[in-house]
Amino acid sequence: MVAINTRILSRKGKVLGIVTESNGKSFTLTRPTGKMVKITAGKILKTLQRLVSGETLRYQANPGDGGISYTVAIERGVIAGLGDQVTDTGEGYVLA
Repeated sequence: MVAINTRILSRKGKVLGIVTESNGKSFTLTRPTGKMVKITAGKILKTLQRLVSGETLRYQANPGDGGISYTVAIERGVIAGLGDQVTDTGEGYVLA
């Protein structure tokens, strides 16, 4: 999981939020607006399985459309949860 106080950034470097809770099963990203977004281990594992199967994940698209989530904070939270297992190709995310 992602450590508390980790800053989650957009692909262009904008701060999307800070991890304020983490318990091994999920972590919570608190956005600058105060809204909280929960990223579950299940979402991270499902995304990893898709990457292992060779899929390239599209930016800001729902899973049915080839992405992780339309919400960029969720997308980047999942990517942070995957850490160095994922690479950004400039066209999408692939397994490193």
